[in-house]
Amino acid sequence: MMEGVKKRNTYHGYMRIRALVGRIIDSFKVEKL
Repeated sequence: MMEGVKKRNTYHGYMRIRALVGRIIDSFKVEKL
């Protein structure tokens, strides 16, 4: 039971980090243009 919760939390954290990185990359692209 706890194992599944841990895995889901890791997945949510990973997606949050990916969204944050994507936003940073987008802002860098805008600055270059």
